[in-house]
Amino acid sequence: MNRFDTKVFNLDSFYSIYEENKDKEMIMSAFLRLSDDEYRRTGNVNVNGEINDLYVLIDTIKDNLNTAQKSGYFFSYKILDKISEEFDLLRFSNESILNIEVKKRVPDGGDSEIEEQLRRHKFVLSVLDKTVLPYAFVCDEKNSIKLMITMNL
Repeated sequence: MNRFDTKVFNLDSFYSIYEENKDKEMIMSAFLRLSDDEYRRTGNVNVNGEINDLYVLIDTIKDNLNTAQKSGYFFSYKILDKISEEFDLLRFSNESILNIEVKKRVPDGGDSEIEEQLRRHKFVLSVLDKTVLPYAFVCDEKNSIKLMITMNL
């Protein structure tokens, strides 16, 4: 696999950019060029509903995190070397890896489909020999919290 620079971002920065700009598509496009792994891979910027769901997640958790806990996130990171897995949000510490999957709604396969994705991600990340903390955040059609799953897989 080729070496590359993957950009980390701060939850407060994302939140402020999203919250304070009327032309969300233009400003989020610029933000994603700086921090989205998909842009690094493809050169394409896709401002989609996942951005809105990420905003809802950050709005939900931001008051419960300190400044350090809001930094160091990787967005839309994808592994393409022999396996194909995409991680919505990753954050690494010395002891653990936080993996948060952001969903608009519960998929047709139900909670078990989310659990299977979290199991696969935990398996892939376990090669780093750190505790993997897998979470899923699911918004419903009205952008309110529908489900937060913590898995002990």
